Amino acid sequence: MLSFFKRKPKEKSDQSLSLNNGILFEDSNEFLEWGKPLDELAKTATKEYRADRVIYNWGLHKIFNGLHLPFHTLVWNNDLNNSGKRFLQLEFNAVGDAESEKYLTMISEHLVKEFGPAIIKGEIPDVTYEWKRGDILIFLYLYEQHVNKLNFKISKG
Repeated sequence: MLSFFKRKPKEKSDQSLSLNNGILFEDSNEFLEWGKPLDELAKTATKEYRADRVIYNWGLHKIFNGLHLPFHTLVWNNDLNNSGKRFLQLEFNAVGDAESEKYLTMISEHLVKEFGPAIIKGEIPDVTYEWKRGDILIFLYLYEQHVNKLNFKISKG
């Protein structure tokens, strides 16, 4: 009778795979949900144990309609936020002047196409680009530390 008041079931593609819920690896259709224990999600990742941290290497994947990079998640063993080993960020790093600037251009152009203009602070060789989407911060940072380095991070919270 009043069927128009019933909630329609939400499709997986538009709601549960939205950026505020997690990151979709487009090539493997693997969805990494924010806040989930990393050991549950890391079926395809390799773990690198260091003295003070664990690095989950996800491998080469596509996100955001075709941005293709080797991603990792770093978790500190002495985390002061007490977040444990939960999925709260995805990262990519590049080292070297030419390499860092190449990826800065490639990633920033792709993100501008997908998310619009960034908030830009500073100038090369110390520049940050930020996009905020709900609770998600997309952060691209080029800095000089003996050589240019680039950090691309997507984080929740």
